[in-house]
Amino acid sequence: MAATLLVLAAGVSAGCSKGDSSEAAAPTSSAPAKVADPDGDLKLAAGAVLTPADVPEGWTPTGTPSSSADRSGSSDYVWGQPVLDCIGVKRATLGRYGPAAMSPSFRAPDGPSVSSKVEFEPSTVRAAAEMDLMRNDKLSGCALPPLQQAAKSNGISVDSMQPVTFPRIGDDTVDLQTVSHSNASGADVTAYSDVISVRSGRALVTLTFTGVNAPFPVEQAQQMIQAVVSRLQPQP
Repeated sequence: MAATLLVLAAGVSAGCSKGDSSEAAAPTSSAPAKVADPDGDLKLAAGAVLTPADVPEGWTPTGTPSSSADRSGSSDYVWGQPVLDCIGVKRATLGRYGPAAMSPSFRAPDGPSVSSKVEFEPSTVRAAAEMDLMRNDKLSGCALPPLQQAAKSNGISVDSMQPVTFPRIGDDTVDLQTVSHSNASGADVTAYSDVISVRSGRALVTLTFTGVNAPFPVEQAQQMIQAVVSRLQPQP
């Protein structure tokens, strides 16, 4: 049950509140801005994500690295149109249309895990808009109820989703923490999921950390984030 709870918590905190409509992520008023050098940005992003060398020995990777050079036609936006409508933010003013690379998920023998994603925006303004959304006062109130409803069918209670303090890295840092719990197996298990987003110039770096009965250690999280951010310098 602990493993199931961790998987759900990671998905919850990463924003699994997308709408079902194929138009959920479509820009509402104009075509999305594009990066000037998608191939160059994609190469930089793919070379920056977490690797086995960045995690402790004995951690097991799940999945394989993946990437996308252009997501301008994708409807798979992280928060989904219903959440954006609730907050009052237009999709066309945000980012996450450009090149992106994802690492495998790495899991420790005792449960904690981490995964990483690096995305490039056409400008620092678009990247900053995504960071502002992560700390928007309305985000938790708009995103949490549908997530709680989805988790309930698995016997899991999502208790909270809120920004928490984390040391600043790069140009800006936001840590969105979700806390979930279950006692379906007879033992109460609490899962902590921290989605930590860092802006470094035009790049958005997102690492998702999960912990069992305690948040992922801050110092260890810092080291992993720094490893990714350091590989993004210099950038155009």
